[in-house]
Parts: sequence; structure tokens; C-alpha cells
Amino acid sequence: MIITWRRLDGTLVNTGDKVNVSVNPVINTAGFSTPDDPATTDINEFLLHLAQAPVNNVAGKSTVFMQALDIPSISVMTVTANDPNTNETLEAALTFTVVNGSPQLPGSLTLTRSGNALYIQGSGGRTSDQLQVAINDGAGGPVPDPVGNGVAFNNLQMELLGGSLGGDRLRTVNAQGATVQGNLITARSINGQAQVTYETGTQTRIVQVRATSDRADNNVDNGIIDPVTAVLSITVSDGRLFDLDLASPAVDAIVINNSSISLDPAATPTPNGSYSLTVSAIATDRQGNPVIPGTEIRFGSIDGPLQNNAFVISGLTGNPQEGGTGFSDPTGLFTTQGGGAGPGDTLLVFGEEVVGNRDLESARLVQSVNGPTSITVQRRFNFNDDTGASVDSGAILPYVIGRAEDGNIQAVAVTDANGVARTQLNYPVSKLGKLAGIHAQGNGEVISGTPELVTDAEFIRFAGVAPGTLVAFPSAIPGNKTVSVDVCYFDAQENPISGSFVAFAFQDLNGGTGRVDSVQTSGVTTSPTGPDGCVTVSVQTLGMVPSSGAGTGPKLQFSIGAATADVTITTGAVLLSASPTALIGDGGRLIALTLTSADGTPIETAIITGVCTSSGGTLSVTQQAPPTNALGKTTAIVTATGFDVTTATGPTGSCVFSAGTATATVTWTSRNICGSGGGFSPPPPGCPFTTVNLTIFGVGSSTSIPSGLTCVGPTSGACTATFAPGEQVFVQLNTPPTGWGGDCATFGTAQAATINTGAANSVTNCTVTFP
Repeated sequence: MIITWRRLDGTLVNTGDKVNVSVNPVINTAGFSTPDDPATTDINEFLLHLAQAPVNNVAGKSTVFMQALDIPSISVMTVTANDPNTNETLEAALTFTVVNGSPQLPGSLTLTRSGNALYIQGSGGRTSDQLQVAINDGAGGPVPDPVGNGVAFNNLQMELLGGSLGGDRLRTVNAQGATVQGNLITARSINGQAQVTYETGTQTRIVQVRATSDRADNNVDNGIIDPVTAVLSITVSDGRLFDLDLASPAVDAIVINNSSISLDPAATPTPNGSYSLTVSAIATDRQGNPVIPGTEIRFGSIDGPLQNNAFVISGLTGNPQEGGTGFSDPTGLFTTQGGGAGPGDTLLVFGEEVVGNRDLESARLVQSVNGPTSITVQRRFNFNDDTGASVDSGAILPYVIGRAEDGNIQAVAVTDANGVARTQLNYPVSKLGKLAGIHAQGNGEVISGTPELVTDAEFIRFAGVAPGTLVAFPSAIPGNKTVSVDVCYFDAQENPISGSFVAFAFQDLNGGTGRVDSVQTSGVTTSPTGPDGCVTVSVQTLGMVPSSGAGTGPKLQFSIGAATADVTITTGAVLLSASPTALIGDGGRLIALTLTSADGTPIETAIITGVCTSSGGTLSVTQQAPPTNALGKTTAIVTATGFDVTTATGPTGSCVFSAGTATATVTWTSRNICGSGGGFSPPPPGCPFTTVNLTIFGVGSSTSIPSGLTCVGPTSGACTATFAPGEQVFVQLNTPPTGWGGDCATFGTAQAATINTGAANSVTNCTVTFP
């Protein structure tokens, strides 16, 4: 589209001003765009869909593009500008009709309903629901109203797949204005929408409702040639109690009870020492719908007898008699355990904990105790017949027997529209954290003239008010010691919470180890908090050394949920020693390491690491030290190569062993294997040497120190050996000779003599004659 802007005198406006363009209504019908601006490389303006924007004017002309969007409708483009001479507002408008590019025939159906739970006739629950059908064409718009030549016709067929069951049906008003009902009916849409009522029958079922329209002509009265369908499933249940589940809100669940009521909102509350916890039971029928509103649910609670915050009269091998009043446990101690069970106590059986025994989840009052392994209850157990036949799994069900000692619960509540019944569990703040067993129970299906008792039983603790607070004392302890720490748990009202196991974890021990009650590194306390909310634990740390880096430092963190308490672990100065402290030459050496505190106390299980550096050769820790033993001792192996040299000087190095900030250094120097201290004869390759030749005449032999001149005569030529220059060679003959000769003539007839070798590369020639 070209927009031309002229003054009132007819001349084009060329002032650089912009015109204002808008499109109405602002829906997904149409929008405008402008030519792409080459200066904006990140945006292609032509692809934008604008509802309102200023547009550039060049020589009195502006270019825009009107673009159709998703919805067929009418859109109006309006352009405004001010006359530069008179400041008068100029305006022009153009109307566009956006039409559907595809035939206005059914392309898709949407079938929905309000979502209300439906129940069979006579149940007392809701028995009908509205179904909504949307018939759209291929472009997503509503199909035209089905009218031809002024006469309305039906364009929607509704049916119950499989037919009616128990008298359920569909009902609506058709195109002729008549009310129609049954399992197959027709209706018309208005603006693409139609409503149909589904009415339940007398049988539970999952019914499928199918809606059908004709893509060929939007008319079902003349038959359906090209069907477009949608199917909706509806569950119809009986609203009778089948299952219960106990729950409690996560927020605002506890009420702090006050001793008086004041009409003054500014008055300070006066707590009476008790809390009330909201407890809910979710009741469903067998098809998963909420039970009929107003269904009665009965509640109960027990909280004793307990030992270590666990029920004393309990077991894992309970066996309720299906359809009867007997209960047994082959390992039971009903007459003695916890002082024994008695008439009026409550038996809770946790049937849901074992697959196939849901129906045996039970709460029953004890009628009599027949012996250590058998009791009789007042009301029969369910038949455990979810499958249609009674199932006896034997003695495999967990159970507890107890009575209310500290808390109580409001006994009766009724369900709301969501199938939820609510009550309150009341208990003293002095018993926070105490374990309790609660149950919810209601009447289910009637069998043999008696309703089944649908039950859910759960364990719960007398809860405190959030947030909880955890305190540890002392808050700082010495490292490498065994100390006691008290950990205490309180609620937001500073009331102690008993029966809580406390999690713990050591952090940043710098190679050391830590234990709480003999459990290493992390875990939970072996005992729960007591009546005062506290538990005393034994904390042992070993092998800790001062940290050499930045950080928070070593600590022990206790936690219960989001509540935490930190105990700082401090470590004083430690001493590290190494032996030997200086070594020379090639080879592997064992380095003994000892770690103690400043007062000489050995530090056990500490990690000592070593790092070596050298100016040449290779010097390294070939076996790092294992953790220190009970005496604070350990060993490492260091190996040097290239430190045996044939020159006057060679590489040097050192190995630094460290445990935190404590260090010990072992130095390493070269060894001249050619010098007088080398101790090698003959000299190693590369060293300067002198030669001694010994020729024996007659029968005799010689040995030498250093070795080399081990000769037996008469020799064939000379017996030769090499030695370090200037080295003294002691020669021992096996018998006195008749005489020495050559360079050794001065020895005369001596049986032993010392030969003084010459300078490097010199040769000493000696003879010896035997008789």
C-alpha cells in the first residue's frame, strides 16, 4: 500500500515527518509491516506484524504492507498526520475483509465437559453433566450455522459407544427445537458450538461418548459421508467408600491453643500448652471419584505404650481372620509385651504394606486377650476379597496394639465435595515428637448384612510449630580428641521435640576422619532426642591438621530437615619430623615420618603428602605414606636417579612432606662415584682409572683388596685389573715368593705387599716368582 501525504494546497509533504498507522481491532485478524530497513541487520521489519506505529515519509510517500493473520474478520487501517502549514489533523481509512481460505466445512471437533464427578442414579451424587462440542473448519474458525433456505438442520451426531447401560442417555434440543434423548441423537451448532447433557444410569461404567460431524456438507440429517469425530470418556461410579488415605496439610496445619479468648485483636495470646494438628482423610470410591459428600468418616489415635519412641506391642507376622474376629501372631507376646494388651485397646493392622492385602488395613477394638499369641476383636475383619474371592495370605502383616495416653482426636467428620474429611489431633506440647498411630475409618460395601470397614492407618508424630531450631553445645571442640556434644531440637515456640534422630556430616577435615557414635563421616545419631529435646553424642576426630588454604575450616554439621547446627573443630599446632633428613646418590630410600601435637601427643590416621624437586636427575616420592598409626608414625619411599655422578659436582634436590601447615624437609645431594669416597673398584664406566698388570712365574696365587688381582700362576701373560688413580691395592700371596720384580721389585720376598697405583691412565707392571 502507498500512502500519499499532501498539504491542503495539494503539494506533497517532504519535511521528513512521519505518518501514524494503526490497525483495528487488535486481534489475530490482520496487522501491517514496513519495508525492511537495511540499517537494522538483526531485524527484518517486513516480517513484523504491527498494530500501531509511525511510518517514514519520503517525498510525500510511505509504503506499508497489510498482512492477514489467523482469524477471518474485518480490519480497518487508519492513517493520520498533521498538515505542516495549518497543523490541522489529516486522516484516511481503508477497510479490509479477511476471509477463510478453506471451505467453511467441519475440519475438527472438540468434545469437553465440566469435569464434575458423576454417580449412578440413586447414589445421592451428581447424575448429569454438560458436554460442550466445538465444530471448527479447516482454518480453525467456527463453521457456519447449519441453515439452508431458511430451514435449520442438524450438523452434529452424538452417541454412546456400545449403547446404553443401566438406562444412561444423552439429551439435547435438535435443529427443529424438539428435546431428543437416547444413546444416539442429533443436534445443531450455533456459531460452531453445541451443548449436550449426559445422564447416568444405574450401573457403574466408563462410558465413551462420540461426537460426529460431516466434512462433506456440514449436515448429518442426510447421512454422513466424510465423518469428523471426537471421543470423550466419562467415569460413572457409585460414590460408595472403597479406599481412604490419611494426609495432613504442609502449611498452616497446627493451631496453638490458647487458654482464653479475647475480642481485642491486640491482646497477647496465652497458650494453654497444647497444639491441634489438622488431619485429613481422602475418601474415594472404587472408580476413583470422591465419595458422596456427607459420608461419615470416623477417626482414632493411640500413642502408647512406647519404648524408645516405638510401640512395644507390635509385630510383623500378624494374621487377621478374614471375615472373622480372631487375630493371631505366632511370635506374639500379647499378655506380657509392654505390660500386655487388654480389652478396649486398639489394634491397627497395616494391610496396605503387603501387596494383595489392602482390604485388611484395619482398626479394631480388642474384645479379649486369649493368650500370648491370640486375641479377639469386637468387629469382624473384612473378607480381603478385592478380587471377588477371599484371600488369606497368612501371618505376614505388620501391626501395633495400643491406647491413647497423651493425645486425643475428634472422632467424627464428614466428607466435602472433594471427598475430604477433616479433623484435629490434639496433644500437649510436652510430648512433641512422640510417635502416635492414627486411623480413619468408614462404612463400605455391605457383605452378609454388615458393612465392610474401609480403613487407613498411619504413624504420625506429635508435630511442633515450624520452623524448628537445632542447637549444638559446645559450638566449638578441639580436633584429634573424643568429646561429648549435646544436640537439642525445639519448635518455633521453644518447646522441646523428642524422638527425633539427628543427621550429621563432617566437612573440610583436611584429610582427617570424624565419627559420631562410632559412625564415620556422615549418618544419623544412634539415639533420638529425649523428652528434653536433646541427645548426647560422642564425637571423635583423628588425623586432623591445621588447614593450609582458605575456607570455612573443619566443622561438624547436625541437621533435622531445614534446621541445622554447626560445631567448629579447632586444631592447634602440630609437629612433623622426617628421618633421615639428608641423603646422597641414586636409589630408593625409606623415609620415616612422625606427626604429633605440640605437647607430643601422636596424631593418628593423618594424611602426610610429599613433593620433591631437584636441579637435575629425577627425584620423586615413589610410594606416598599411608595414614599415620596410633603412634603418629608412617613411612614413605623416595627414589633418586641421576644423583650418582662421575664429576666433582652434580644435581641437588629436596623432598618436602606436609600435613596441613606442618612440614619436614629431606635434602638430597649427588655422589661422585669416581672419587675416593665413591667406594667402587674397579671404577664405574666413565671414571678415570689406572692399570696394574701382575705376571706370576711358577706355581702360586694372589688375591687383592680391592678385588681384581685374583691370579693363579704360572700365568699366560699378565693378570690385569683397573683401579682408581692413586688407589692403594693390597696384594696377598698364598706362599712366600722367591722374589718380586718389575715395578714391585722393592717388595723382595714379601708374601703381602701394597701397590701404590699411579695417575690416571698409568700402568704398573709387577712380577712375582714362586719356587
